[in-house]
Amino acid sequence: MPAADTLPFDPAHPRAMHFAVGEETIGRSDVHFAQALGQPLDAVAAAWAARHALPQDDVDEALYAALNRSGHKLGGYPEFTQQDPRKPQDAQVLLLQLDSDDAMMWGDSGIANFFIDPADLQRGDFSRVAYTWDCY
Repeated sequence: MPAADTLPFDPAHPRAMHFAVGEETIGRSDVHFAQALGQPLDAVAAAWAARHALPQDDVDEALYAALNRSGHKLGGYPEFTQQDPRKPQDAQVLLLQLDSDDAMMWGDSGIANFFIDPADLQRGDFSRVAYTWDCY
């Protein structure tokens, strides 16, 4: 096993994860976001700022916060610190997301994501789960 200082957690102090059922919309870093929105987010933000006479930076910050899908989760929509590695035609969905927090850090505020094909998930076949991890 690697030295404890190279792990994303302290093995001497294991931590439990707690999840709650909830709903969320697709997030801005999901590869399918632009298609779901129907136009570039920058264009939507600029139109909103102009229509409501708001500073562009304020609108951008509000959208970033509202469309951020960070945190630990089972299912839902993924968040990435870099880019979604999936292609728009990929069918894989988020199985599990492990995010950096005060108790656990993945590199420099990174996020680990596990993806699965919906048909595999329905069959309970986890043999082809794809893993990705990125950080700043």
